[in-house]
Amino acid sequence: MAHRLSGGHAGDLPGSICPTREAAMSADESPLGPLLRKGRASAGLTQEELAERAGVSVRTISDVERGLRRTIYRHTAEALAEALGLDDPQREEFGGAARGSARRGPRADSVAPFVADTAARIPIPPTRLIGRERELEVVARALADDDIRLLTLTGPGGIEKTRIAIEAVTREEAHRSARVFFVSLSATADPGLVGSTVALAMGVTAAKEPMEDAIAEHIGDAPALLVLDTFEHLLGAAAFVGALVGRVDGLKVLVTSREALHLNGEHEVVVPALDMPVHPWGSPVEDVSRSAATELFIQRARAAKSGFTVDDEAAIAVREICARLDGLPLAIELAAARVKHLSLEALTKRLEARLSVLTGGARDLPRRQQTMRDTIAWSYELLGPEEQELFRSLSVFAGGWTLEAAASIRSGSDSAADPLEAISALVDKSLIYLTDTRGEDIRYSMFDVIREFAAERAESTEEWESMRRRHAEFHLALAERAEPELGRAEQRAWFDHLEIEHDNFRSALGWFTRAGDAERALRLAGALWQFWRRQEHLAEGRMWLRQSLSMQPSTPGGPRAKALWGAGWLAFAQGDYEEGEAISAELIAVARKHGARIDERNALTVLGMILMARGRFDEALEPFEQGLELCRDLGPSWLLATSHLNLGMAKMHAGHLKEAEELTSRARGIYADIGDRHFDARCVGYLGYVALLGGATGKAESLFAASLERFRQLEDLQGIAEGLEGLAAVSAAEMRRDRGVRAARLAGAAASIRERLTAKQYPFDRSGMEPYLARAKASLGDAGWGRAWKEGHQMSVDEACDLIPLAAR
Repeated sequence: MAHRLSGGHAGDLPGSICPTREAAMSADESPLGPLLRKGRASAGLTQEELAERAGVSVRTISDVERGLRRTIYRHTAEALAEALGLDDPQREEFGGAARGSARRGPRADSVAPFVADTAARIPIPPTRLIGRERELEVVARALADDDIRLLTLTGPGGIEKTRIAIEAVTREEAHRSARVFFVSLSATADPGLVGSTVALAMGVTAAKEPMEDAIAEHIGDAPALLVLDTFEHLLGAAAFVGALVGRVDGLKVLVTSREALHLNGEHEVVVPALDMPVHPWGSPVEDVSRSAATELFIQRARAAKSGFTVDDEAAIAVREICARLDGLPLAIELAAARVKHLSLEALTKRLEARLSVLTGGARDLPRRQQTMRDTIAWSYELLGPEEQELFRSLSVFAGGWTLEAAASIRSGSDSAADPLEAISALVDKSLIYLTDTRGEDIRYSMFDVIREFAAERAESTEEWESMRRRHAEFHLALAERAEPELGRAEQRAWFDHLEIEHDNFRSALGWFTRAGDAERALRLAGALWQFWRRQEHLAEGRMWLRQSLSMQPSTPGGPRAKALWGAGWLAFAQGDYEEGEAISAELIAVARKHGARIDERNALTVLGMILMARGRFDEALEPFEQGLELCRDLGPSWLLATSHLNLGMAKMHAGHLKEAEELTSRARGIYADIGDRHFDARCVGYLGYVALLGGATGKAESLFAASLERFRQLEDLQGIAEGLEGLAAVSAAEMRRDRGVRAARLAGAAASIRERLTAKQYPFDRSGMEPYLARAKASLGDAGWGRAWKEGHQMSVDEACDLIPLAAR
């Protein structure tokens, strides 16, 4: 039974059979650590300063000085010598120590019986390994564990499996004093030749059968580490490896493969893609310096084009390029080589077709790694017919998939309905990977460059169009299942789920539109509009709604009415009141023609909100009152609650505060009954506005603080901005200088959040705040207000919330 160790997702390096690296000597015999410490002390450098000057990791310097590493790569030694300013004799001594040749006694590679006369060292990579300390630590711990005899590094081609294996086995603590034999199997085509290839690497000359017995006799009792590189096309030889581990007591085996060997006692480390910048911390240049993926691109780009520099504009482009390549090292290296011929802007654009750009790898790489297409094709050709068919079909998913989704697109195929077994095979072969294992809905995905290859193969088959149709139909059903849940107790989970599926919804909408399927395009866009509004995808939502509404359905009501409702709301949310009013008028006409009371209610609601936005609060009362009457017989529902809230807001701005409080409280009660926590928090905030307009600033402050806390628990940034804006108005209303400074800071913090979301405050909410903020601005003066507002604009949410008095929280 195989065991998987934490490591992450899959790279290869060329090399012939390389039978050994000499055993490292004990710490008191190695002069490298003392030489490095002495040189660093003479230069007056800390470990961090030397690492930065030499372009190596602090960990490397620390390990050498502590005696944990007794040898280092030649290029690393040269960089350190240069950084230390060593003269020629010192460089020679330091270089010898780095190679491990400055020792007493005979060289380890001259000791029988381990090494043939033609023995060569482990390949020395020409470039530095970047960003793999976590994986190296996992591998080192595993190799040092006496209970782990077989360790396999897995992952897709080009993810640095070989590089990690080479680096790991050169760290003496990983294999102690074991002899290391490195065998590249990339040129071995027949699984039956693996045994003889390994024997040759180890210098076995005895013609004894079985081969594992000959190897065991040759090695004897001395510890040994065998590295088998590029094993995925030779899985038929897995039994030999198992027998070898079982026969030779002192032997450990480290395998690199795109698929595990599936042997008892095997431990698997899945090599992940390189770390990507996630959240901006400083300038773009500072951000890319913290990411292994972007650091690799910059290093390789500088090798390809002398004088390549990275300013903020270039850093943004590099980040985008690495994101499009999913942090895959080989893809990044191939892209970086293109900077010699293309600007970063042109390279970014061309990566829309990745496989045509990611070519021209180094000539000393195996042919399968000189283009990304060849790298993926190597794995594809190792699949069986059913696995190839599934692999092609999964390219239809734009943002990952569940087992249920995968089964839905295969419903017309000859394969079994449950794709778990075939999916598992593709995971094992590193062509797809798990993205989420929480809960029942395990989710899978594939790297974009691999998906592009799969799509190329799928588009040439007869099944492609039917797969696209089934994909679109599945996601239409999902959106319609989610729609009523967006106003209920599980709304947050559903919003999150729809966000995860957003790319698939885009693909489905595109399919329905191109296919001329107006009814299903309208149904899908109508089901998603509240998701687009809540998640701030306003411009995109309007685009899809316009496209679907421009098509002609066979029936004018139903789906079209819902899409009109969404289009009107999103137009209002973006301040396009003219279009929103026109859409509302069309929806009213459609609803009355078909006697659809709820559609009429929705149209009146959009009209009322537009009148509110234009400051015509008294005029807004009538459409809101009519809308409330139209949905009273629904019972507790999101529409009924929202109709109460909308009318309450209009009453508040029209000056009818008591009625506003009653209507908003009723709305809040219904939201609580149906489980809509977001709108419950919003109602609390509007009750705060009612209190503020009535002069009850203490009550208003408590209500705004309570609303803000609810939104913080929900991680609703727009709601947090609303709470901060309300508290800013309360602080400004008290006409004290210290409160004026707090008002400016809170307003600045709210503005920062809205900028991040590209979301504007409702005009009627803004008009309600402005009189209070104007007093604070007048009190502080433009300069004082500006300073405090800027301070708030730079605050985090937690820092802004710390400004709120404890009594109000």
